[in-house]
Amino acid sequence: MSDNDPYLSERKKHSSEHYKVLSPADVHHLAMEEKSLNCEHIIRAQLTPEEWIGFCRGTLLKYALRAGKKGQQIEDIEKARVFTGWLLDALDDEC
Repeated sequence: MSDNDPYLSERKKHSSEHYKVLSPADVHHLAMEEKSLNCEHIIRAQLTPEEWIGFCRGTLLKYALRAGKKGQQIEDIEKARVFTGWLLDALDDEC
């Protein structure tokens, strides 16, 4: 990635934000309080760090390979970018 890549600058801006991996009990507790949870938090709470990396890697490949074959190409590339960011964050956390 080049230094002028908008995704890289966005990632650097959020690099200090670490998402807490929620346990299943946390997910249940937050759902009972009707707080906002997204799918990432719920899925991540169910997986080990290695499983999360595999999930991100597989989903990234899915969107990259199907780009333009099902719906708008830009939407699939944007989804691949999201999973690339999550994958990079997970790999950073391993170091």
